[in-house]
Amino acid sequence: MTTIAFKDKIMASDSHIVGAYIDQLSADKIYQCGNFLIGCAGAVSDIKKFISYIDNGWREIDLPKEVVDTFEALAYDMSDGQLWYYDGSYTGVETGEISAIGSGQGFAMGAMLAGADASEAVAIASELDPYTGGEIKIYHLEEELEAPPEVEEPVSKTKKNKKKKHGKEH
Repeated sequence: MTTIAFKDKIMASDSHIVGAYIDQLSADKIYQCGNFLIGCAGAVSDIKKFISYIDNGWREIDLPKEVVDTFEALAYDMSDGQLWYYDGSYTGVETGEISAIGSGQGFAMGAMLAGADASEAVAIASELDPYTGGEIKIYHLEEELEAPPEVEEPVSKTKKNKKKKHGKEH
C-alpha cells in the first residue's frame, strides 16, 4: 500500500512495500519517464506495464484487455504543467493542482487542504494509515536535473521520517 501526494510542484511518496515475500521500507515509487514525473501505487507488475506504456510513447503494448484495478498513478507533465490521474483503464483524467493516491489518500488530501505540503501530507498519512510508512521520498519539480535517470532509476530525494483526456489513443 502507498501514499503519494502532489502539491505546489512537489511530489512525495512513502517507501513501504509489502508482498508475499517482501517487506521493505525504502522502495522508490516516483519515476521520471520522458517529460513525465510519475508516482505509482499498486501491483508492481501492473505499474511496470504502465511505465512501459508511457516509455513507448503512449502506444499500446500488450495492455490488459479489461480494466485492472490493481494500480493507480499520478503523472505530472513537465512540458505543460498538467497533473493527470491514471488507473487500470490507462486513460488519464486531468486533476487539480493538489492530488493524492493510495491507501493514505484521504489523510494526505485532508492534510494538504489544511495547509501541509506534499511531504508533510505523506508524513501525516504515515501516522494514520497502517499501510503507509518508511522514508518519505520527495521530488521538487523546480529543481532541474542535468541528466534525468532512466525509468529503472527512480527520481527522488529522501527525507527520513519516523513513523481533457490523455493516454490511450482513441
